[in-house]
Amino acid sequence: MSGLRRAAFVVGVPRSGTTLFARLLDGHPQLFVLPFETHASVLAGRPDPVTPLLARIARVQKLAQGSPQEEQLARALRARLPGPADLDTLLRAVIETLFEQAGAPPRAEVWVEKTPRHLRVVPELLRLFGPETRVIAVVRDPRAVMASRRTRFERIGVGNVRHFAQRWAFADALTRRFAARFPAFLAIRYEDLVADAEAVVRRAADHLEIDWDPVLVQPTRSGEAWTGNSSFGRGTQSGVSSAYLDRWRTELVPEDVARLELLLRDRMRSWRYEPLSRSERPSLGRWVVEVVTALRQVV
Repeated sequence: MSGLRRAAFVVGVPRSGTTLFARLLDGHPQLFVLPFETHASVLAGRPDPVTPLLARIARVQKLAQGSPQEEQLARALRARLPGPADLDTLLRAVIETLFEQAGAPPRAEVWVEKTPRHLRVVPELLRLFGPETRVIAVVRDPRAVMASRRTRFERIGVGNVRHFAQRWAFADALTRRFAARFPAFLAIRYEDLVADAEAVVRRAADHLEIDWDPVLVQPTRSGEAWTGNSSFGRGTQSGVSSAYLDRWRTELVPEDVARLELLLRDRMRSWRYEPLSRSERPSLGRWVVEVVTALRQVV
C-alpha cells in the first residue's frame, strides 16, 4: 500500500455520530477513509469472512450482485482471505483490496476505519498496528443515542432502558480507561462537534498528525457530498447540522428519560450532560448497572 503507513480508527457507541465524524475526515488528502464499517472484530475467525464483507461494501457502493466490479472485488478479497483470518490479517486485506480497487489520494498516508464496536478491541488494535496508530472515540448524550436507536430497543420490551444504560455505561467505562491509559486515544463529544466543527476537527487533525484543511468541515463519502443518515429520516443538508441534537426530548417518553437519567446520572454529569431530574436519591438500578459494567470490564 504505497504511502499508507499509519492506521486510525473511529469508535464509540452506535448512533453517537461516528459516521458524521468519519465523513468529515473523508475528503482530506492525507487520509484514505473506508466508506463502510468492516466489523472486522466480529468477522475474525469466521470460516468465510468475505461474504459479509462483500455485502457491506456492495450496499454502500451500490454494486449490483454479479456485476463485473462486484466480481472483481470478490476475487481480490478471496485471494487475500481464502479462509478464517485473524483481526490483523482481515483488516489489512480489506485496506489493500480497497486501495487496489479504488485508489487513494496521492498524498494519503493514513488509512481510517470506522466501526463503533471496535471500541472493545482498542488495546488489540494499538498493539497490532503499532505506536503511530490513532483512535478517536465519539461520545454522545445517552438520551439522544437511545432516541436514535429507539425502534430497536422498543422491541426488547420490559427492561429496554436498563439494557441500553448498561451498554452505554460499559462503553463509557472503556472510553475513560483508554483515554487515561493511551496517548493515542482521543475522546470527543458529538455535541461539541456540531456546535463548533472546526474547533473539534482541528483537535482531531492534531491528534492524527495531519495538516489542517478546510475540507475537514465538509462531510463527504468517497469524495461525494454527504447529507447524513439520521434515524429520523435521511438528511437533506450538506455540512454539519445540529437539527437532531435535542430530538430525544420529543422522541422519548418522560418516564424513560427519568429512568435513564437515574441509572446514568453520575456518568452523564461527568460529560456535562445535565439530567432534567434533580433527584439525588440512591438507586438500586444504578448500583446494578455499575456492578455489571465492572464485571464486563474484568471479563
